[in-house]
Amino acid sequence: MHETRSELAMREALRMMQPVAHLLVANGVTYPQFVRALKATFLRAARAELRASSAPVTDSALSLLSGVHRKDVRVMRDSDGPPPSRNRASSLAADVAARWMRAPEYLDAQGAPRRLALRSRLPSETSFESLVQSVSKDFHARSVLDELQRLEAVVVDGDHVSLRAEGLDTSDGYAAVVRGFAAGATDHLAAGTANLRAAGRADAPPFFDHAIEVDGVSAHTSGVLHALTREALGAALARIETEGRNRRTLESQGQGLPKEYALRVRVGTFFYAEPVQQPQAQAVQPATPAQAPASATLAEPQFADATSK
Repeated sequence: MHETRSELAMREALRMMQPVAHLLVANGVTYPQFVRALKATFLRAARAELRASSAPVTDSALSLLSGVHRKDVRVMRDSDGPPPSRNRASSLAADVAARWMRAPEYLDAQGAPRRLALRSRLPSETSFESLVQSVSKDFHARSVLDELQRLEAVVVDGDHVSLRAEGLDTSDGYAAVVRGFAAGATDHLAAGTANLRAAGRADAPPFFDHAIEVDGVSAHTSGVLHALTREALGAALARIETEGRNRRTLESQGQGLPKEYALRVRVGTFFYAEPVQQPQAQAVQPATPAQAPASATLAEPQFADATSK
């Protein structure tokens, strides 16, 4: 029995989502936070689909097409953000860091986040453990500390922990890299989905989209192919960019091109390599506790009397 188009689209979309999920998890974005934010994305897609077919854009039509509840559609109709919710969808680690930087009891005389003991010796003493419990009692402090360490937001020194000056804020350089990657990946996906829609109508693909795959090669050969890609495609991109800029200059002479006819063009290339998946019997075994990095056991005794989630 053949898959329906919706089943096929879901299966392949989940495959494309895997590296995105890795990026989100690595940067402290939780599943509830992402799912809630997706409501606005699905509504924008549903609105665009209705407008493309000249159908009335009503709350009922948006809800039917997107699957978003009508009450959320009403709240989000004129907004790009998700509706208010009592449920905390943000990362617990981010909430703990935010309280650490704002709550007076966790600030020093200069208003900076204090260096905290991992555990309170007295019930009234502030500590990292009391900080976590003031935000949520659903997770043990050790789990939150591990996450903040993974995000490189804290420094543990013996039985004390300090919040880095930048907290969970990102650097301008990293933000620029993320924005550049997202812009390129978004346009690539847009080109691909436009080609898929054309294929569904048995039409010719409107955009060039081509990739090659060679498997079973050595790391040395992968390096050679990577260098060749940089040389050949880098030169091709430079030629295309020069041609585009020259043509834009010519077209802008005189009155220039009317804005309603102006197009934005992006051309991109990439190289990626990874190990070919090994048979189950030859799969790499998980690291034993003895092989775990030292940071995984840092300050463990301070939290050993509680069960972590």
